[in-house]
Amino acid sequence: MECYERMEAVISYLEENIAGEVQPDALAKIAGCPIGIFQRIFSFMLGMTMSDYIRRRRLTLAVTDLQHGDEKVIDIALKYGYDSHASFTRAFKDQHGISPSSVREGLLATGCLSRISFQPLDELGNEQTYRMEKGRRIMSKLTKIEFVNYGPYKIVGKEIRTPISPNIQKFWGQCFEEGMYDKLLAMKAYIPTDILDDYVGYFREYDGADESFTYVVGMFMNPDTPVPEGYVGYDIPETLIAKAWIQGEEVEIYNNAYFLITEAMQQNGYEVDWEQFYWCEVYTDARFGIPKSQGETCLTLDYYMPCKKTACSAIES
Repeated sequence: MECYERMEAVISYLEENIAGEVQPDALAKIAGCPIGIFQRIFSFMLGMTMSDYIRRRRLTLAVTDLQHGDEKVIDIALKYGYDSHASFTRAFKDQHGISPSSVREGLLATGCLSRISFQPLDELGNEQTYRMEKGRRIMSKLTKIEFVNYGPYKIVGKEIRTPISPNIQKFWGQCFEEGMYDKLLAMKAYIPTDILDDYVGYFREYDGADESFTYVVGMFMNPDTPVPEGYVGYDIPETLIAKAWIQGEEVEIYNNAYFLITEAMQQNGYEVDWEQFYWCEVYTDARFGIPKSQGETCLTLDYYMPCKKTACSAIES
């Protein structure tokens, strides 16, 4: 399966360059999407940012070097990107609970991170949509996708700049606690009749320098909607989008959605429209909110992503 082959290729690239420099352009080419989008996918799938993965893997490999080699500690520190014995020792202790010299003396280091690997095939060689985590098969699936013209609209809500996905969950909770949606729902005259009251998570403006992005919690509203004080508003132009339903346990929906959607695009003769790109999680009451409130763990989350016909498909049509 191409999506998991790409993830495996990305991990291989990181491992091959773990003691060197990771080139964003090379990484984006391997991942098959802009580096900003992939950074978020990586965080969802692994539960850590890419920089965290690299840091933890370097410190894990440093344990092996200390146990089985005779390099000086400072040389190992420099090898894995630390400019001093003190900074390396501090980071090493934070992850492993003991000092580098203690490992060399034979004490056991905790907190090691093994190389992540993705398994796209089952024992019979059949393609699967899953990942293996501590021996457990984790799955989600795409149950529906359609390609439709969408917009123009405006997304109105509140935003956060964040490099780490858990911050998003906290921000959702904060928005509900502050009654953000009560105010938006009171603006009924500006809510399109074909959208109802779906809650939206909208991704934009990735910054590769600190792996942060802007995430808006809000609602799609009419283009002429006045933006209340303390809120933000972003125009959503009319464009062709893929509207997809991803079903599974909540965390696994987030983990697999991008790959499932882009794979379905490819199978139907479409590709991501990066010039118009945005990424929306749409939380409907019928498929997500109500089932979750009733204790169901198998949920369906809607996703919207701009797309276009592939070159060969456009010529054929």
